Amino acid sequence: MKTLFLSPSYVCNEKCIFCLCALNARRYTPLTLEELCNAIDIAIEQESIEMVLISGGEPTIYRDIINLISYIKKKGLKFGDFFAGSGTTFEAVINLNKKDGGNRKCILVQKEENDIHQLCKQRINAVLQKNDLTQTEKITFHELKKK
Repeated sequence: MKTLFLSPSYVCNEKCIFCLCALNARRYTPLTLEELCNAIDIAIEQESIEMVLISGGEPTIYRDIINLISYIKKKGLKFGDFFAGSGTTFEAVINLNKKDGGNRKCILVQKEENDIHQLCKQRINAVLQKNDLTQTEKITFHELKKK
């Protein structure tokens, strides 16, 4: 599946010891929503992408994350958060679905470090419970094992 990796921002609330996001956050100006949408359009036209993975920092700190997710879905693309962190992308997708009655889905991937993956699971379960979605949403957690 052809995938576009986007980093709308390097700003992050997590203070992971080995992360380069804090260093990059001081070096780069975040892209505007228009610039990100243009990048998606170019990738669709030139590369026939099917999925957009958001990474870099904590994507949902990016002020236009809801509009970015809406644009990705409007283009008929799958969406994922490659560094799920605390699960804020999942919460943004659920809130957007609640707001407009959508049926968006997302894929979250988080490396097992500093118990962030447990924080992500807790947040997902809390968001589901808060929105009375525990019975209607299909959520699966998979652990990838090293060979």
